[in-house]
Amino acid sequence: VDYITKPFQMEEVLVRVETHLTLRRLQQRLEVANRRFERELLLAGDVQASLLPAELPHLPGWEFAAFIQPARETSGDFYDVFQLPGGRLGLLVADVVDKGAAAALLMAISWNVIDTCAGEHPDAPQAVFTAANQRMLQRLEGRMFLTAFYGILDPEQGSLVYCNAGHSPPYRISASGGETARLLRTGPPLGLLVEADWQTQTLQLQPGDALLLYTDGVTEAQNARAELYG
Repeated sequence: VDYITKPFQMEEVLVRVETHLTLRRLQQRLEVANRRFERELLLAGDVQASLLPAELPHLPGWEFAAFIQPARETSGDFYDVFQLPGGRLGLLVADVVDKGAAAALLMAISWNVIDTCAGEHPDAPQAVFTAANQRMLQRLEGRMFLTAFYGILDPEQGSLVYCNAGHSPPYRISASGGETARLLRTGPPLGLLVEADWQTQTLQLQPGDALLLYTDGVTEAQNARAELYG
């Protein structure tokens, strides 16, 4: 890794050797630190996975499916499906606007905050987002934010009451003719603005309809030519 021309001084040889030994020791320390960091990321990924639903609901006349594949060991995307009073279901999909360990940490915080607020406001998606936004601003002071879609599904009536906080618009695919409708944004992302407001919308699902919730991990995926999936 080095070369000294003649004539040379022994002092220079010793300095050069010591320099390369020092560099090698630093390289070894870096390799150990990288392996430790990889183990910690894998552990963080396992913790994240444990926050996601272990099993989706089984309801007569309904089918639920979910899939998530992080691009790295950890992810800023997450979803949840949870029971609410009156036999209703809370449907949540969210995306932290960042990558890496910071996004993973915010994902865990956001999941806990929204889950808590959903329990406090089981009938109003707008109130859930308002409360969650305030708590996130208190903790994060606007340094990071996330987009989210949250809906309350009444399986008996087939109705979905929802708010969309800057998230990729979900799609309702109609069983009659295969027509699609986008569930557009009804307010800004969470953790970004103090004076934020979200409008509540209602969607009536018919037998055979499909509802697709997703994050920009789908639309921003690229092929070998670096073309977005869209």
